[in-house]
Amino acid sequence: MTEKDKKPSAPAPEPIEDIGLGAADESAELEAAAALEETDERAETPALTAAEIKKIKEQARREVEADYKKKLREKALAEEKAKARQALSMSDNTHLAGPLSDMVRITIDIPEFSNTPWIQIGMPEGKCYLHGSTYTVPRHVGNSLRESMQNMRRHQNEIDGKKRNRQLPDGRFVDVVTGRVTTQTGVTVGKQEAA
Repeated sequence: MTEKDKKPSAPAPEPIEDIGLGAADESAELEAAAALEETDERAETPALTAAEIKKIKEQARREVEADYKKKLREKALAEEKAKARQALSMSDNTHLAGPLSDMVRITIDIPEFSNTPWIQIGMPEGKCYLHGSTYTVPRHVGNSLRESMQNMRRHQNEIDGKKRNRQLPDGRFVDVVTGRVTTQTGVTVGKQEAA
């Protein structure tokens, strides 16, 4: 670069003059400094002894443990109340104390179009059943889960344009969702055998 190509730089800023505080302010400041120098004895700041610190730590530990135990007691009490409510409702309800109370195993199979990978029974606090997992549940819960999965499949088949019932060459009908084969009169014959 040549001297001509260089851009002229801005002039350097001028130094700012020391304004000062004024005579009255400066004398007040000097007097305060002198007063501090004259008093070598300063008030002692109170400090905690090692024994006091140890007591404080012990007290803090006791209070935290008490809070934790209180929360554990409340949680255990809530669980026991829920168990008692369930036992009471099962003994009072003939449907739940009878054939619908036996335990069944069910595997959750949710269609891929579903917006959530689980089924939740008893919203909003109900239990979530995750896709692909197998659960042992009372029969009435298993029936609800099967019904939910069946409705999801049926919904997707309607969206995809599949008919719910398909007619077989011999005049019987097969339900696309459940696989049940029925006659024209509606009598269930059984599931369709794989051809």
